[in-house]
Amino acid sequence: MPLKHAPVLILIWICGVSASLEWSLVNGNRTCATGSIYGTRRDDSEAGNHPGARVFSSTWVDKSDRLWLFGGNGYDNYGGSPGLKNDMWRYDTVNGRWTWSGGSTAQNARTVYGTMGTGTSSTYPGARQSAHAWTGLDGTLWLFGGYGYGVSYGDENSQFQEPLADLWQFDTDSEQWTFVGGTNAAAFAGVYGTQRVASASNIPKGRSIGMRWTDGAGDLWLYGGMVQYQHSTNQYLGDMWRVSAASRVWTWMNGANTVNELPVYPANIGDEAAASTPGARAMGVTWTDANGNLWLFGGLGYNVSDAVTSFSSLVTRNDLWRYSTRTFMWTWVSGSPEPNSVGNYGTIGQTDPTFAPSARVAPFVWTGSGNMELWLFSGQGKIKNYASSFILNDIWRFNIGTGLWSVESINPPAGPTNPGGAFDGMTWIDNKRNVFIFGGNTGCGYTNLMWQLIGYDIYDVATTAVLTTEATPSDVTTGDVAGPLTTGNIPAVPLTSDTAVSGEASNNISNQDGDMKTDGDMMFLLLLLIVPAAIVVIVVVVVARRRSQRYQMQTEESSATTDSHPAPATNV
Repeated sequence: MPLKHAPVLILIWICGVSASLEWSLVNGNRTCATGSIYGTRRDDSEAGNHPGARVFSSTWVDKSDRLWLFGGNGYDNYGGSPGLKNDMWRYDTVNGRWTWSGGSTAQNARTVYGTMGTGTSSTYPGARQSAHAWTGLDGTLWLFGGYGYGVSYGDENSQFQEPLADLWQFDTDSEQWTFVGGTNAAAFAGVYGTQRVASASNIPKGRSIGMRWTDGAGDLWLYGGMVQYQHSTNQYLGDMWRVSAASRVWTWMNGANTVNELPVYPANIGDEAAASTPGARAMGVTWTDANGNLWLFGGLGYNVSDAVTSFSSLVTRNDLWRYSTRTFMWTWVSGSPEPNSVGNYGTIGQTDPTFAPSARVAPFVWTGSGNMELWLFSGQGKIKNYASSFILNDIWRFNIGTGLWSVESINPPAGPTNPGGAFDGMTWIDNKRNVFIFGGNTGCGYTNLMWQLIGYDIYDVATTAVLTTEATPSDVTTGDVAGPLTTGNIPAVPLTSDTAVSGEASNNISNQDGDMKTDGDMMFLLLLLIVPAAIVVIVVVVVARRRSQRYQMQTEESSATTDSHPAPATNV
């Protein structure tokens, strides 16, 4: 192998080692349907406290790198069946402890609004799931809507839940909530006003499981979601909203002000058009890239040609869209306009314009490479030759620069270094770029396991290095996928409106302690970086020494020659 290719092989070797992304179990109980252990409110010294198993919670990361979690659908400290929660928790990534910040230990608590703009220790959002959460640039935690309890329906045990349209702020220092906007009226129909004209009277329709982003200016964006009423057919939205973090004023930016809007795809993939729209949908996932563009993948929506008549018209998507905050238009980037696509997995680690994830809802997501890569893990979706939806167990990466997908992991078995598949769980990315996931719906029911992604940062660096080095496709081939994509013994989970609140635990995951990050792990990772660098240094030294020896031999031969004509140079 020519020496000039050695640096390329070393970089590929780094990427190849770290491509086997592993997870470390850092908190939680391996038994599904685990109840909450609250302990003393705001007492950081207590160990062993944790939120119970749950789905559809709201999450944030504050400026101190603490991970926050609010509400959702899950278990309280009494066990029993899951219900709606309004408890607030914070997780310390240094000591690995959960602390109960506030809210009720019971299920189905009502909202206490108080006076708008005034926060007290007694004001609190009521129990709800799928509320929309943002972290402001100043560290403020924002919450809007969700599906749950306002103030209109009697006692805490009332079974009437409605889509909410209230806007809240949470102060991480005082740990108090303040009702700052929207309305305390449940099932609110919305005030749209004029498109792209801000008005203090504008308020989005009450909703849950919509998609949300924070832009570079700190403003909050919201798209779509579900309007779920008691004893009536669910409705889906396709409207885009922006709320100013400074003024708390809403602006209707894009999309229809009616329900159940059908998607409109442009003539060609990659086209930006004013008429293009992902249509009404919910349970999709989002990213914000380094250029301030808003990205949306998948979710639950309607077919292009269907007449919207009932829940049976809903389909699962695998399309990827980009929204420009400068032109206020959507671009269809990837995926199929056809419903319930099974995708195309190709070869692990490889890219191709035809590769794409299968259609799915509610996976875990994060960004990489300076917010120029989109990652997703698991979710509930489609598998080839099956009509039902399954819990998936794969990791995908989308490179914004190339516009291509690659599958990075397919169906590794659940165990100490892999969480297995889940959907409706929660993701955090802290300020050090660490990725954490929590909870979700698994094959045995809801879980409260907390996992940290190990090797993610090294993979990120190695990928950047390879992209700046000339290498042929054969240099990075990792071989064919071994066997078809399956979900093992995980049962099919039909995609219905009841999926998010179904499934009490009937099985226990084996009681096996998760591997924790150790000093040995860190030393191994350091060696992965140091050893290749040392090899490069050795190669450079050897080449320089040989050149020096050649020059010295030539000089000695020239000095020893007495003939007027120099002797021919000797090849060494």
